[in-house]
Amino acid sequence: LVCIGGSTSAKSTKLLINSVTKLSDYNLSVVHIPKTIFNDLPLPGDAYTFGYSTAREEGCKLAASLIRDTRTMSNWNILIVKGTKSGHLALEIGKTAAATFTIIPEQFKDLDNTSYISFQDVVTLVASSIYKRLYMKKNYGCVVIAEGLIDLINKKDIETIFGTMENALNLFGHYLSLELQKEFSSVHTINKILTRNIGSELCAAKPNVEDISLTRDLGFASIRYLINGGNGDIICKSLGEIVNIPLNTIKVDQSISTLRLVNLKQINYQVAVNYMIYITLEDLNNPLFLEKISEYASCSISQFISKYQPVLRNFTFNEQSKQDTTIFQEKDFKRVNTKRSLSQEKLHELFHDHDDQQQQQH
Repeated sequence: LVCIGGSTSAKSTKLLINSVTKLSDYNLSVVHIPKTIFNDLPLPGDAYTFGYSTAREEGCKLAASLIRDTRTMSNWNILIVKGTKSGHLALEIGKTAAATFTIIPEQFKDLDNTSYISFQDVVTLVASSIYKRLYMKKNYGCVVIAEGLIDLINKKDIETIFGTMENALNLFGHYLSLELQKEFSSVHTINKILTRNIGSELCAAKPNVEDISLTRDLGFASIRYLINGGNGDIICKSLGEIVNIPLNTIKVDQSISTLRLVNLKQINYQVAVNYMIYITLEDLNNPLFLEKISEYASCSISQFISKYQPVLRNFTFNEQSKQDTTIFQEKDFKRVNTKRSLSQEKLHELFHDHDDQQQQQH
């Protein structure tokens, strides 16, 4: 028997193996192939689950199209990406499509504490990106949010605002849009704040070359494994080689401790975070910035600080961690035949506001 699927399917495979081993007169060999677009099974670091590459590619294309639309229509688009408590898919979509800001569950300091954040915290974080863009004289943008973030919202907010968790999953973007429209109702340069859920489009997409190649390798290796008398392993590909991992040695469920989470110290996240645009704690110490932003927010400087400072402090990458993960410093960006350096804000503008070909050149 060849079982194919993500964490839930792997758990079922594990239960089946344990049941079969108790039956002395029943002979069944089982192997599991990891398939999930979320890439969250606890496999070796470089071992992708098949489906992830295709979902990432299709999600990037969709997000890039929406970003071009936001620039044309002076809108903001909030993209809610289907997923578990891990943010691999949302992060890669936001990074490769050059989204303005990407929010994933791993960015919160205490991921195991499900009462850690409020719905208003999410509103404030997204608003911080919009305000920062307004300060940069840009009235459009795209924010990518991992759906798993909803699992971190405290139960009181879920019951009060949405009623049930199912409603929260379906209506999260709608309520987020309503709150943001209230926040920016006095800012007439922003046309609309739109939201969209993506998930089924990614699951049903035609597989790309990378996933086709991977599934052929895993399928062939799995049958060879069974023919050679193997039983009870999960088959994956790491460093170009097939790796067998006994299912009984790994935990497979939806708890945080058993999922493969985004490593905030690795290069793929460091690159992504350094191109994100949002208000930092350093910005809240900048009088010129605060004076301009408080005008947009129609409040005093002290009111703005008291609203945003607590949320940003609870967010994993505040300005200190962002400085720690900066690959290039501002002084490193210098045009060859001119004697001026590119500021971080100018770098953001170059990265986000050129077409695909110009982005590659920069």
